[in-house]
Amino acid sequence: MRLKFLEFNHFAGEAMGFSSGQRTIRKELEGQGVDIVHKANVELQHLSAHLYNRQTEKSFIMPTHEANDIHPSLIKKIDEADEVIAVCEHNKKVFKKNGVKKPIHVCVQGIDLDIFKYEKKERKDTLNFLWIGQTSIRKGWDIVASSFQKAFGNRKDVRLYLKTNGKGKQEVYNLTDNVIFDSRRLALADMLDLYKDNHVFVFPSRGEATGLPALEAMASGLICMAPSIGGMEGFINDKTAIPLAYKNVSANYGVKTIAPNVDEKDLVEKLRYVYDWYGKIKDHSVEVRKFVEKEYCIKKMAKKLITIMFGRN
Repeated sequence: MRLKFLEFNHFAGEAMGFSSGQRTIRKELEGQGVDIVHKANVELQHLSAHLYNRQTEKSFIMPTHEANDIHPSLIKKIDEADEVIAVCEHNKKVFKKNGVKKPIHVCVQGIDLDIFKYEKKERKDTLNFLWIGQTSIRKGWDIVASSFQKAFGNRKDVRLYLKTNGKGKQEVYNLTDNVIFDSRRLALADMLDLYKDNHVFVFPSRGEATGLPALEAMASGLICMAPSIGGMEGFINDKTAIPLAYKNVSANYGVKTIAPNVDEKDLVEKLRYVYDWYGKIKDHSVEVRKFVEKEYCIKKMAKKLITIMFGRN
């Protein structure tokens, strides 16, 4: 099996999670017998639709799309491929609703569970909250910082760690002493330490095709607080996480759309709930890990991709 599969290296610093996820897919495909080469009759382009440029005889597009709406020009680009691979059911619905004519498969994004290992989280001197993402309006960092400070003020027994590869600290103001803002570029081992050292992952995103950081956190043993939206509809629910209430509002983050906006009052209440009851709810993370292993393992994703592209089980 030979496959042309280009690395995604656009927007360095603003799409690091996606780039990392794509490299994980490539590694696992190679591990399951796919030769990633420059010349092949079959290609997989896993990228934003506006970057698609057909190059082979049989072409699959695996577009990333976070919004509830999509511009007609992107639908036209998607239909240039032979078949479409959506990374979530939400994307398939958006594509079909807006007129994609080509066959659409669904293959959810997986994570490497040999890297993101489960560790039990014990609360010691502080309860540590973590957010990871761009300092963009879509990722909801503004709601995290504001809600955390309303919930806890400057308490010393809680901490919020804001990790980004995006813009600098000038975008974050009036932070209390128990909030850490980190915009350094970190190696994978350093990122794994963040999942190890924190207890709760807070992710009030306004749009996700998958939501890889939330999956990585859940696999690593953190309690996850996030809205059940977009690609996260598949893994954020009452059995796996603490879903956050939201209202749909008009938004524009590259595309004009209706986007979910997490209710700050609800988030403040749930932050306090986790603080009060962490000792009672933390052990459920074992069951969450099992769910991620069953539904979002990169090995299963790669196997399904091979079946879709090459017709082999």
